[in-house]
Amino acid sequence: MQWVVEYWFWNYHIFFEYESMKLILPTYVLKPFFPAPPPKLQVDEEIKLLALRPQDAEPLYELVDNNRAYLEAWLPWAWQMQQLQDIKQFIKQLRFRDVYSGRWVFGIWHQENLVGLIDFNEGDKSQSKVGVGYWIAKRYQGKGIVSRAVQRWVDYVFESETVKKVHIKCASTNERSQAVARRMGFKLAYIEPPVEVLPGQHQSLKVFSMTSKEWQARQWTMA
Repeated sequence: MQWVVEYWFWNYHIFFEYESMKLILPTYVLKPFFPAPPPKLQVDEEIKLLALRPQDAEPLYELVDNNRAYLEAWLPWAWQMQQLQDIKQFIKQLRFRDVYSGRWVFGIWHQENLVGLIDFNEGDKSQSKVGVGYWIAKRYQGKGIVSRAVQRWVDYVFESETVKKVHIKCASTNERSQAVARRMGFKLAYIEPPVEVLPGQHQSLKVFSMTSKEWQARQWTMA
């Protein structure tokens, strides 16, 4: 007597076989345990957003290391990524479940080059809201890459998920990041008290917000 167990992780197909008996479980039973793969988001001909994979560790470490002085002024995360192994561990711990649980982190790819990251964070399912974060290497600034990536990112979360509100937090001195939020139509909601960015260095955070209804209205206006 022998049990045969088979499942296709991404397709929600699974069956258990015992001699001639088979059991096929429907998707609504399997989905909580075998979530769909993260989406591959094509922004335009030049830009796409892809979930971080183990093979992205080296190009991501090189990107962070080459922009370390610039990134550490805004991102405590960059200060923590001192070695390639730190990046590998970071990617290993990512969990691409729904946008509320775990942390979605995608690479921003421009003409097949990894140029930055974009993520969903601080998810709160009870209030149907998530945060969006992003950064891009300094040499790729001023090309509209982040704005296009954020546009597609927010389109996705409002169209494909149950999210009703998105917020973006920017360091009070990071004018470029704030400009992206404003360009996307986000409004300043409030300012958070200073937080430690680097040891001994503190910055307050400006929080910009957008509801799904406001976003939809904005799309109609732009159409």
